Amino acid sequence: MIRNAGIGDIKKIGGIEKENFHDAWSGEMIRGTLENPSGEAFVFEEDGRVVSYVCLLAACGEAEILRIGTEGKNKRKGYAGALVEYTLKSLKKRGIDSLFLEVRSDNLPAKKLYEKYGFQKIAVRKKYYGDTDAEIYKYVF
Repeated sequence: MIRNAGIGDIKKIGGIEKENFHDAWSGEMIRGTLENPSGEAFVFEEDGRVVSYVCLLAACGEAEILRIGTEGKNKRKGYAGALVEYTLKSLKKRGIDSLFLEVRSDNLPAKKLYEKYGFQKIAVRKKYYGDTDAEIYKYVF
């Protein structure tokens, strides 16, 4: 089940962050997104447990996926894809024109996921992650 994330989800999202990112967001950063009028997050629950999440900002007809992650033991089960699809439908209903995201150039599973849903690579930020480039993707509604 996918639902809007709330303050009570911060600890679980933070735990998944730590599993997925060397620069994991703190609880305060997650709270900041949830409390930002332009911010929102969705979680995927399985058997009452949060197993995946997406955080984004949306304003002025554009949106950006800031973070997306799935707990390690639940990767490759379709949770992130379901969240991407849900996010696209939600943003389209709200009249958002385009959605952006940034991904490490060496993160092939993530790039494959985004391309599956119609995102197009539009730019590269050289050495953005130290020794790795960042690729900017865009989805147009």
